[in-house]
Amino acid sequence: MKIRTDVAAMLRNGHSDASIARALHVDAHAVAATRRTLNIPQHKRGRTPAPSAHVLFNQRVRPTDDGHLDWTGYRNADGVAVFRWAGRNYTVNRFAFETHYGRRPVGKVAPGCGHDGCVEGSHLEDQPMRQKLRAQLVGIFGGAL
Repeated sequence: MKIRTDVAAMLRNGHSDASIARALHVDAHAVAATRRTLNIPQHKRGRTPAPSAHVLFNQRVRPTDDGHLDWTGYRNADGVAVFRWAGRNYTVNRFAFETHYGRRPVGKVAPGCGHDGCVEGSHLEDQPMRQKLRAQLVGIFGGAL
């Protein structure tokens, strides 16, 4: 069997038989025969999973002009930004906080920058950080807050 190099290249790059047949105007049965000859496994349907939770996170955020990150991915029924990777559920704020600070957050994680819904790790605060800030403000301004 004569193997077309363009068909073989697309097979090695993970394309399906049908997409190769459409793109190169060849018979899908010929593509399937080439796949069998080259011992290339059948194409798996669906989206290729992200190689890591960090890659998936970065695919679903959009930087703003003023240094914030907006979440463009899924939000649950309560409006919480979440994603699932490798069978595990993540809340976006906790994931971004832990990635940035290198520690697990304590209590609720929320943006302290004033940009509603910001998920930039350096803009997120957990409960001890907010308590420390409040104590500092009371030290500066007294109880006049």
